[in-house]
Amino acid sequence: LSHEIFLAAAELNEAPMYRLAGSKEVEQMYEDLGQTLTEIGFIHDSNPRHVMTAIRRLLGRAGLVSREVKIIRGICRQARWYSDQVRNLRSHEDS
Repeated sequence: LSHEIFLAAAELNEAPMYRLAGSKEVEQMYEDLGQTLTEIGFIHDSNPRHVMTAIRRLLGRAGLVSREVKIIRGICRQARWYSDQVRNLRSHEDS
């Protein structure tokens, strides 16, 4: 009996369960990710679906929670902002 109580208590002390990201959140993340990776030149126009399919498989296995999706989307926003800054700087240098 003591052993069963110990096991039950150990289960309660595990990390709390987080809500898995919904399909809408995940699809928005994939859209952001695809746009960002295309903008920074990681995905080329020749075969964008091939790369995104692999990324979808990879992240799909992770079972992302809502917070993780928000983090990835934030990384995408920051990368696009940085890319825009570099592009603007280069256009001013060329002028």
